[in-house]
Formats: sequence, C-alpha cells, structure tokens
Amino acid sequence: MRIIDAAIPRWEDGFLEPLHAVYRCKPMIFETKKAIEAGETIILAPVYKLKVDFVEIDDIRKIDPDLRTFININTPEDMNRIANKISPITNFICIQ
Repeated sequence: MRIIDAAIPRWEDGFLEPLHAVYRCKPMIFETKKAIEAGETIILAPVYKLKVDFVEIDDIRKIDPDLRTFININTPEDMNRIANKISPITNFICIQ
C-alpha cells in the first residue's frame, strides 16, 4: 500500500486546486514550516515536497458533472447570486 500526503484536483491544463485538496496534517505542517523558514514565496512550495496523487477533473465529473465542487464564493453577494441556482444536496458520498 502506497501512502500519499495529499490528493489534489488537477485541471486538464495542469492547474491545481490546492484549496479543494485533502492533506495529511503532519507532512503538510512540516513542509509548510520548512518553506516559511526557507523564505519561499510560492504558496504551493510545500505541496511540491509532498507525495501527491492528482485527482483528474474527469474523475470529479463522474460524481459532480457540473463541477459545482469548484464554485467560488468570496462575498455575501456571491452567495446570494448562486443560492437559488443550487439545489439542496440529496446524495452524500462517504469515503472511509
């Protein structure tokens, strides 16, 4: 069994979605501290040091065809704008 430190969505063009990812805490904290101490200015610097499985967008589309997973909400106005467009969640996926 291979142990990974993160599962990160990756778009077709290679763009990563690090805020929609899952991380093992200890490795991420360790690499983040090292990056800060080294003066790294790239937010993904710790991620590049982890053992990562990339989750392709096509795999996400299988369970989220409209890719609502990636809706960007930054303000109350954003929330109001999309509130009526999204139906309530009716299915849950439990990952053990």
